[in-house]
Amino acid sequence: PLCAEDLAKNYGSQVFRYYSSSDDSGDEMGRLVAQRADNLFVRDALGLICVILRYLSSSNQTFPQAVDNIPKVSTVQRFVSSKVSLHELKQKFADENNVSPDGLLYTKDDTRAIIRPQKNGQGLMIFAESFKSESASAICDEIQDALKRYEDIGK
Repeated sequence: PLCAEDLAKNYGSQVFRYYSSSDDSGDEMGRLVAQRADNLFVRDALGLICVILRYLSSSNQTFPQAVDNIPKVSTVQRFVSSKVSLHELKQKFADENNVSPDGLLYTKDDTRAIIRPQKNGQGLMIFAESFKSESASAICDEIQDALKRYEDIGK
């Protein structure tokens, strides 16, 4: 979830991501970090288990205690059949605060969503997250309705 960036900032860290449909080289650092030999846990479940166990041991926590410390976030994914391209959406609705190399970011209150194109060009995917599942679903409805209105008025 996008909230991982907020959590990382609280601990003086940074999340590196690479995107499935990047339109620039803004994710190059994420790709380089993922390929590093010391990031074996990214590709190896047993390696990830070892990292988690080392953390639990060094912080003197049980697994349930550590899980209780993770913020509860609800995520919703929704496919929207749409003829509107991501390029069109960025031209019409983008500003410096809501553009990601991987899509268009939409925020409202404590809810965020990113709109990404389908690789086959048949529509868009909305990935929403919130501390309440109802809010994540509602933001998807709102974006879907806005896309339909945009298509209906002929752009």
